[in-house]
Amino acid sequence: RRRTSREKLENLTSGPGKLCQAFGIDKNLNHISALNKKSPLFIGDIGTKIPKSKIIKTTRIGVDYAGKWKDKKLRFYIKNNAFISKK
Repeated sequence: RRRTSREKLENLTSGPGKLCQAFGIDKNLNHISALNKKSPLFIGDIGTKIPKSKIIKTTRIGVDYAGKWKDKKLRFYIKNNAFISKK
């Protein structure tokens, strides 16, 4: 998805769906392992260290269908980060 001059960068990436759109990740990559060296997906580590006190752990948004997993704290973000979806 391309950002228009009026669209805030925060709105372009605030949530997993929007982030995938911004990076061109679609359902064609379902079941593709990012751990395989030949994978088109890559997870990199640039050495950034985040103190545990800055990592927020909470329940996910919009997963009422998930049964017993609905209330599990499986959503992580950096405290005060502008690029997260809002509850």
